[in-house]
Amino acid sequence: MELPKFKRVLIKLGTQVVTDENGLFAETRIREILKGLHSFPHIEFLIVSSGAVGLGRNALGISKNISTSQKQACAAVGQTLLMNSYNKILSKLDQKAAQLLVSADDLTDRIKYLNFQKTLIELLKLKTLPIINENDSISTVELEAQSKSFGDNDKLSALVSSKMSVDLLIILTNVDGVYTDNPFTSKDAKKISLIKSFEELKEIKVGGTSASGRGGLKTKLEAVRVAALNGVFTVVAPGHEKDIIKKILSTVTWNSESPGTLILPANRMSQRKNWIGFSSNTSGIVIVNAGAAMALIEKKASLLPIGIVDVKGEFKSGDVLSIQDEAGVEIGRGICDYSSTDLKRLKGQKNEEAIHRDNLVIYKDYQL
Repeated sequence: MELPKFKRVLIKLGTQVVTDENGLFAETRIREILKGLHSFPHIEFLIVSSGAVGLGRNALGISKNISTSQKQACAAVGQTLLMNSYNKILSKLDQKAAQLLVSADDLTDRIKYLNFQKTLIELLKLKTLPIINENDSISTVELEAQSKSFGDNDKLSALVSSKMSVDLLIILTNVDGVYTDNPFTSKDAKKISLIKSFEELKEIKVGGTSASGRGGLKTKLEAVRVAALNGVFTVVAPGHEKDIIKKILSTVTWNSESPGTLILPANRMSQRKNWIGFSSNTSGIVIVNAGAAMALIEKKASLLPIGIVDVKGEFKSGDVLSIQDEAGVEIGRGICDYSSTDLKRLKGQKNEEAIHRDNLVIYKDYQL
């Protein structure tokens, strides 16, 4: 597989890459990674860095089994430690770091997103290195009807890649690529060098999280899916390997000897569909019966009120809703034509469309 020339690259650094076995900032490793960027002056780089919660927890002496509020406090302490560490390294490389803390609203609200985009573009023009992280000190994943958090920096890296016209997303982690199964627990697990389609992604066994971060293989593959749908190449590679950035970006033809796993982009999804299905917050939930679920998935139908068995949350016409089957599995998302009050009154009845097909994203084609 011959690779194109990449002009803008986002590197996601996982917690186990940013921190060492003692929970401290892995200065030597990160210095080598950042030095590697200087070998490619024609490429604009963005960083999404994990590690704030881990560094803060270590500094405060808090155990791993902690509450959400304690994690947020650890993030507040850890962010200063993280950026001080990056600045220490970059100052010796004659470059300045720029910190951007992002909440889900910053990428789903159009005005906030445009401001975020303008800021990043200006920072790149000024030759700084933007270092992005979710604003963990105020974000939370423990919300039901409304999703106000990315949940992990893997998804954040994919969303930023899609919105900043990134050509290549590099996810650096503690394994040397994507395997058919968990390489730490299965002796039959085999490394995959090249993934060409979503069908191949579906065959990979996922599960579990990393020891110190929130993510795992499942979150990484979900990030890969979002990136691929937006025309972004993705490489999942070992962050502990020496000169890993140079090895990846110096590769002309990807093969079984190349570092990590390369995932090719899919047919690009429209920005509107991407926003509905992956970038937007959801304001409520509609539960549909088996017949409606089949019509949505197999027949590419619109969602009719007669197929809705329950409506959860308070929302207005034009809001994005999560569409779930009766087992609670999310099968898609869509922009509803009715408010929650009206839809609760109309559910189960033969009425006009609740969500038109043009305003729907059904996950069958995009699921892992």
